[in-house]
Amino acid sequence: MDAFNHVLMAYFRHIHAGEFSKKVPLISKPLAIRFELHCMREYLKLLEYFLVLKEKETTLAEDTELLETMTQKEGWTYNMRFAVIYRAERKKILHSQVRLLKTVVPMLEQVFQLQRESGEMTDAAVDTAFDKIIMQTSEMEVAEETEEPYFLRRLHMRDYFKDLKRVVSTHKSFQEAMVLKAKNLNEQSKMINTKVSEIKKELN
Repeated sequence: MDAFNHVLMAYFRHIHAGEFSKKVPLISKPLAIRFELHCMREYLKLLEYFLVLKEKETTLAEDTELLETMTQKEGWTYNMRFAVIYRAERKKILHSQVRLLKTVVPMLEQVFQLQRESGEMTDAAVDTAFDKIIMQTSEMEVAEETEEPYFLRRLHMRDYFKDLKRVVSTHKSFQEAMVLKAKNLNEQSKMINTKVSEIKKELN
């Protein structure tokens, strides 16, 4: 249930792409951390909305308690029991997805900050910092009864995290290229100014 829905995330990228770029096809992979963070927050808002909607009449805890107590003697049929099981399982999925995204969103915020600072870091330092962000235990995960959800979330998200690391590395390479280009332009400008000064002296 902690599996990340890549198709739904691609849809969120598509419908919000107009806020960043006018013509963008259905995007299946992360392209920019800031945009990814925006889409992930919207994804979380939608899940929280549906969770509130589903728990208006009964919560997951109430459904679980009901399943433990309902018997045929009290008039509950098998169909009624399966209906409650179905209702509870849908809520479990929503709760699981909300917990997953509440773990990932803070990670993305830290990755975005790392990306902004990556230009002044070595490639190895960026990789180490990225891995540390992804593998750290969130406050929510610390409170969980077992470590299993921690490992499952990272297992299900491993391909997504690989894509994020690629985006950070690409951004770092772009930053370095822009810095080098600016440095070359600055040196060329100095050379031109020097040459102009020499020509002026010769004319005078």
